[in-house]
Amino acid sequence: GETPADCYGPEARDFTRGLAGHVAWLSFGDTCVDIYDRTLAFLNFGTGQNDMFQHQLLRRGYARLYTFSDNNTFATSFEADAEVAQSDNVGLWQACR
Repeated sequence: GETPADCYGPEARDFTRGLAGHVAWLSFGDTCVDIYDRTLAFLNFGTGQNDMFQHQLLRRGYARLYTFSDNNTFATSFEADAEVAQSDNVGLWQACR
């Protein structure tokens, strides 16, 4: 059977699907590959700091923050984004109690 979606997962999926067809580019932090040989990158849709997809996911409450010690280039700004979403009670912070 199918695994049930996490709380607010369908909303995050729909937000992500809405970006299809947009021009995007990747940027990289201190670590470009994880221990499983997967590429680690940040997705960007513009040149401003907040145009990074990860910022938008966190700030709008579509994601929770998970920072890994070997790839923490934007950890401080990501923490600020998550705090804004939580204090504004948006997205999963409102829906997933």
